[in-house]
Parts: sequence; structure tokens; C-alpha cells
Amino acid sequence: MPIAPFCLTCGKTFATVSGMRSHCRSKRRHKAYSYVCEPCDLAFVHLAALQSHINSPRHAYDDLSDYTFNSDVRHKCNLCAKEFKTRKALSQHKDSLAHRDRTLQCLFCHGMFKSASGIAFHLESGCHQVSRHEVTAAVHAMQVSPPISLNPLMIEAAAAPTVPHTVDDDAAHSFVYAVPSSFNGRAYQCHLCYKAFRSLYSLTGHLNSPAHDDDEFMCPKCERRFKLVSGFIQHLESGACGLAKRKAIEAYFNDLSGQFSRLLKV
Repeated sequence: MPIAPFCLTCGKTFATVSGMRSHCRSKRRHKAYSYVCEPCDLAFVHLAALQSHINSPRHAYDDLSDYTFNSDVRHKCNLCAKEFKTRKALSQHKDSLAHRDRTLQCLFCHGMFKSASGIAFHLESGCHQVSRHEVTAAVHAMQVSPPISLNPLMIEAAAAPTVPHTVDDDAAHSFVYAVPSSFNGRAYQCHLCYKAFRSLYSLTGHLNSPAHDDDEFMCPKCERRFKLVSGFIQHLESGACGLAKRKAIEAYFNDLSGQFSRLLKV
């Protein structure tokens, strides 16, 4: 039966497990109650009750050690000595980019990156005088298999947002500047989504971000949609839908990068 999470040192109870954790971190020497399931935000009166919860269908593939926490025990990374509360957290750390070598190279500047999505983000940032719209158009033109494009015939860059702005055409792509007329008396407001910003600079950044771009790519397995190819690649790398393993993604990205580079340079 679930109970309210509480501090073993001072006995204070909390509405959530995260609240208990925050309290114990702030007090430093206070110890958190151990028998908790953080994903479900539940605490249990004894280990057997927690075990019964972990055996439920929701946690069919989980291990009890992933959810029990003893403040005197730490799971340590043997590469950086960073400590984690659970074995699951340590496993997630090891699977992250934290200790991965930079083995992937940008074909334009030869900079090295840890992941394929990192290179995609790098290109979409405009650092090589190439806009994210041009990157998107180049990927559409590649006719990737299985199909990931929602607009496979798109060749030209997407149009700029129709909001009060001025445009700088000196760069390889149009850059939108917010103008003072965007001020509504309290803040600078986007005329597309009505989001408010404290400065023209912040609104300009918003207008030039992908915030109002159309969805351009779709995962062929789970059908989740993405505005940018970097988002789609990051989705694959996360393993969220299990479409491909990291090594397969990197090999696939390397096979396509030569053609991708030629299309961007045309």
C-alpha cells in the first residue's frame, strides 16, 4: 500500500518523491526513504510492497534494484567517478554521449562530433552559410529509403513567417528581424503564436527558430513527426522506437553524407 514519502532523519512527509529528494539534498545529511518508485511517484511501507508493485505489468521489464535507493550506497562510473543513485541511472549515463569519442566529421569544416544528430544540428545552425531550410530541402531531394519526408518534392527553402519584420538578404538565407511595432504595451509579441518576449532580440531569435516551421519528416516506424532532420536523427539515436541501433545510424549517416554534401553545394 502506498504511503507518503518521508525523510528518515527528521520525519517530514512530502506529497511527491521528488519533493523528498529535494529536501534531503538541501539538508545534506538527511536520509531519504528507500522504498519508492520515482516513475510512479509512489512510496511503499516495506520492501515486499515495492516488490509487488515492480512485478506489475507496468514494470514488467524492470529490476527492483533500479527503484530502491540506499543513501549509503552509490553506483559509480569507472570512467569519470561520477556517482548515481541507482544502477539504471548509471546505465543511462554510460549509454549517453558523456564518454563517447568524437568519431564523426563535418564535411565542410572537418570538425569532429560525437553523434550524427550533432553534425545535423551543426549544419542547421547556419555556421556554413547554409540555412536549415536548405538542409531540409537537400534531405528531401535525396529520396531516402525508407521514406522519411512528408514533403518529398520540396526543393526551395520554406518562406519566412508573415509577421512585422525586416529582412537581411546578405546571407545565404533570409534573416528576419523583429521591429518595434511588435510591442503590445507590455512585451514584444509574436503575431503567429502570441508568445511574449522581453526584448526585440529575444523575439528575433524566436522568429528565426524552427518554432513555426512545418513538420517535414516522419519516423517510418512510430510515425512521430519532426520539423528538422536533426530532431529525427536524435529520435533514432535515443532508441525510443527501436527502429535502428546507434552503430547502424552512424553507418547510414556516413553513407548519405557525401551525397548530402554535394546537394548543399549545388
